[in-house]
Amino acid sequence: MSCRAIQRQGTRPKEMDAGLTKEALTQEYLRHREELFAYLFRMVGSYMTAEDLVQEVAVIMLEQQIPELEGTCAREMFFKIAADLSLEYVSQEKLWPVDAQDKVMERIFSDIVLMEELDSFKRYPKITYSVTEHVSFCFDCHVRTLPPPQQAALLLTELFSLSSPSVAQILGVSAGQLHELVRSARQTLTELFRQRCLLISPDGYCRHCDSLNVYYNQHAPRKLSTHLFKNGDSEIQEEDWFFDRLLELVKSVNPIREPSRHLHDFLSDLILSSEDSG
Repeated sequence: MSCRAIQRQGTRPKEMDAGLTKEALTQEYLRHREELFAYLFRMVGSYMTAEDLVQEVAVIMLEQQIPELEGTCAREMFFKIAADLSLEYVSQEKLWPVDAQDKVMERIFSDIVLMEELDSFKRYPKITYSVTEHVSFCFDCHVRTLPPPQQAALLLTELFSLSSPSVAQILGVSAGQLHELVRSARQTLTELFRQRCLLISPDGYCRHCDSLNVYYNQHAPRKLSTHLFKNGDSEIQEEDWFFDRLLELVKSVNPIREPSRHLHDFLSDLILSSEDSG
């Protein structure tokens, strides 16, 4: 049975009599575990939940005996399982508001306990603040404002570079529907960044990046001038160039290993707790 035939059967295909050994399946899973975790984290916004889900991918994978599982085919199958799990999870959660970070920063700076926790990252784990990492965090926050199918379509296609036919099959949509999901997601995120990320303004300044950078790096300049989104090619359409540049920055950040991970985990948990409490 081909990988695509397996995908057509859904997340839990009927167990077959013959297939790869559990050891071989485990090795294939371990090869892709880190990127599966990164995808799940960017979908759900919680390291703990992403860890639970990536382990569930392994459980589902080991319940089935699958022949012809190798290379790209294995990767597609694992992302199919991860996509099903993440979409099921986020469909039961509230979408994040576009001003989620604003609300959390206001909450932190008005609460002495939260301020002390923010301050603790100066000691352990030691934070070396990175503007690029915070742009990646902002990208994740804004992705979670999108309808779940747009979230998955954008991440799988644009960030994890699965082929459009594979993503369409994983999500159970047509090629035209996938194109519209990705187009709408790109358009929405481009507009959100234009409205909210001051790094793309002529002044090249972001109040979140600036305040956190100064907080953790005492000798940092008071005003960041990064030129992260400077477009020197007038022939490139502005919207496409901006979003491609944004993706380039986000792809350069490993959300599992980034030095600012614990800080962003702290901020994500506060956003999630705020949404849970209404």
